Amino acid sequence: MRKISADIIYPITSPPIKEGVLILDDKGKIVAISDRQSHPDAEILPGILCPGFVNAHCHIELSHLKSEIDTHTGLLDFVKPVMQKREASTEVINKAMQKSMDAMLLNGIVAVGDISNKTDSINVKKESKLLTKTFIELVGFNPEKAQQIFEQGQAMQKDFITTGLKSAIVPHASYSVSGKLLQLISKQALDKGTY
Repeated sequence: MRKISADIIYPITSPPIKEGVLILDDKGKIVAISDRQSHPDAEILPGILCPGFVNAHCHIELSHLKSEIDTHTGLLDFVKPVMQKREASTEVINKAMQKSMDAMLLNGIVAVGDISNKTDSINVKKESKLLTKTFIELVGFNPEKAQQIFEQGQAMQKDFITTGLKSAIVPHASYSVSGKLLQLISKQALDKGTY
């Protein structure tokens, strides 16, 4: 058994514990939480110990645009340069995605909800220690193109699923999808229980 103590431990199920101790089995699983007085032999780490963080809204495939887009400009002045600058070489995109995934892991993030419009992030997600769920974002105002857009989303989802990655098809926003496209997305979510 390994015993690790910190200045403060933040358990999920109780208030913070000053000078708490985590007791781990040989696989690193927490089997008990106690206090330092009861375990004076615990390894003491300065700082805090807390459960891993979740990044619930990420766009890994756009990592190469970090610091390339002006902030606080409003939605339209943000979206336009994203669309103009999103294309880059595979090498640039992959390197930026890897750097972003590594940075999240180093900062205590253990799970990521990633919004994707492409399958570019599959390999970096497969190789990562982070738990990921990809939200395949569909956009389309024209109801006549709803079926085509939806089928493209299904093809992307198949690519994620066949590599063992979790995914779901979602609308970009209520204002950016036709009623028909929203119906298709909703029906699949209800049928598959992925809502």
